[in-house]
Amino acid sequence: MTACEFGLNDYHINNGDGTFREGKLPGLHGGFSMGITVTDIDNDGFGDPYIANMYSKAGERIVANMRPGLYDDEVYKKMQEFVEGNELLRNKGDGTFTAIGKSAGVNDVGWAYGTGASDLDGDGFPEIYAPVGYQSVDKTKPDG
Repeated sequence: MTACEFGLNDYHINNGDGTFREGKLPGLHGGFSMGITVTDIDNDGFGDPYIANMYSKAGERIVANMRPGLYDDEVYKKMQEFVEGNELLRNKGDGTFTAIGKSAGVNDVGWAYGTGASDLDGDGFPEIYAPVGYQSVDKTKPDG
């Protein structure tokens, strides 16, 4: 799997014979991705990718306030995905994933660049770390 800042992220499945086939990731665009870490968030033996995407609350507000019908549906759906933030993909174990970043509450950390995961508290489950490079100018008005 690779993260692409200005296009679609891609994912290839090892066929076990020295070749790979292209897999499908959820979503239309994949976000403005700046890094990926793979961990096993639910200890089921399958790697779950966490993808760092550039995100800002300002961008989310702009897209949310666009006039209906301004763009065709497919373009508008891509724009909505642009501002959803980081994504956590739960591996189904069959080469497919379910996007759960928003429902898991790990999507809107700011403009994340690199990510990591480790069991920091020793409970048997990994914690996700996502450093950000976008800083709000005023702490009372967070933009990132």
